[in-house]
Amino acid sequence: MPRTARTFAAVIAAILLLPATVDASMQAPPEAADLALVNPAFESSYGKVVRVAASLDGKSIGDCRAEPPPAKDVCIETAIPAGPHVLEIAITARDGSTRELRTFRSAEKFSAGLRGRWEFDIRGSARLGAKQSDYFTAVEPLAPVEGCVPAVERLPGLPSCTSADLAEAARQFSVAMSQCQAPGLAGTAENLDRALLVTFANNLFLPIERCYAEAEIRRLPKRMTQIGAAPGAWPPDASMESTWQWARDVGDGFPQKLADDATSGTVLGVLQQVNRQIAARLAVFDEIAAAYLGSGAASAMDAARRQPWSLDPQTPQGHRNILLLADPKLFGDAAYREFAAESVARDKSLDCSRPWQTELLLRNFTHGRRMSEAAWRAVVAMLERTPGDGDYNHCDDAADPRLESSVPALERLRRLGELDCAPARHPSLRGRTLEPFLRSDFPDAEPTMQTALKMEFAACLAQARP
Repeated sequence: MPRTARTFAAVIAAILLLPATVDASMQAPPEAADLALVNPAFESSYGKVVRVAASLDGKSIGDCRAEPPPAKDVCIETAIPAGPHVLEIAITARDGSTRELRTFRSAEKFSAGLRGRWEFDIRGSARLGAKQSDYFTAVEPLAPVEGCVPAVERLPGLPSCTSADLAEAARQFSVAMSQCQAPGLAGTAENLDRALLVTFANNLFLPIERCYAEAEIRRLPKRMTQIGAAPGAWPPDASMESTWQWARDVGDGFPQKLADDATSGTVLGVLQQVNRQIAARLAVFDEIAAAYLGSGAASAMDAARRQPWSLDPQTPQGHRNILLLADPKLFGDAAYREFAAESVARDKSLDCSRPWQTELLLRNFTHGRRMSEAAWRAVVAMLERTPGDGDYNHCDDAADPRLESSVPALERLRRLGELDCAPARHPSLRGRTLEPFLRSDFPDAEPTMQTALKMEFAACLAQARP
């Protein structure tokens, strides 16, 4: 009979109690794969190589001197866990004429299986026109897919960094699911549990350093990549650390979906369902990251316009909109900004009393000291929806006469004044928002406009008194 997942379900439950920062797959078991960097001694076009240093997934794995050559020409050797990796190499060479030392850096992305040897030929990587397959080779002993264990043991080595990776892995999951529903198994229960566990960890707990090089991570906003490094980056009630963490944090209730007598095929089926959720979220990360890494911002904005409007960071469409609105310089397409403004105007859940959302929107609407007519209509709609005892927060920024806008400053200030002194406004708040614009020391104040506003506002307040 097919092996049940009783033990595996318990292990999953235990893992879900760990912090999201834990890389549950990083501990390489005794039978782990090996990574070897070989052939460090050679003469490049930049000079003679004297030293090679390397890091794997953001952590140093050692260095070596090229002269004298290391034993068996192996510069660095280390055990590695299954799954995606980023190998970063720094080669230092001495110029033959100037004796000057120069360091050249490169990054290689690959995915390792549960067992085998991955060998990186340093000398081969320096050859002009070399492809990764020319200098990065793998010897991975895999049994034919005949039975549950051989099928499942292929899964930990599949790339899982992007939504496209997960879509590509779906076929292998289907093969393994069919094999694990069939009677009879080849292999041991321990091998099966290990493969399932590593597959689970590589999907839900994969650190960003195993998918992106250090230089790439530095180019991405901290709100996307770093846990605890961007205070205020997300709504205070969102319980969210980063986009990467959010994209993979879909394991709530996972153990409850597994019966004690669930087959391994059933476990894979549930994990495949979870992968679909991860893929939908990772698509948002992929789109935004591609824009920051130079592939263009249009696709992310186009995707946002095709989806229903939301600012809920727990949904893919809401999360995407927050990331787009937070950077109007990069995502400043007029069509998207018009879409956002019109959507805000219709969104009855948004008003000026919500400080985090208001600050996000107003910074976008007034970026570059300019504001469109659609953005002004959106702000007015938010002001009108604000409860009488609610703070206007940053909404009054839209009435600033120093903004360049097709809506005249006097018209904007008059509308703000009407709403600020309305009878529905709480007496303790009435008039407080417009008052700074009426002071004589307001920067670039126009006396004629201020005089007219003071008279109109005084009359409005008088009528609003109970």
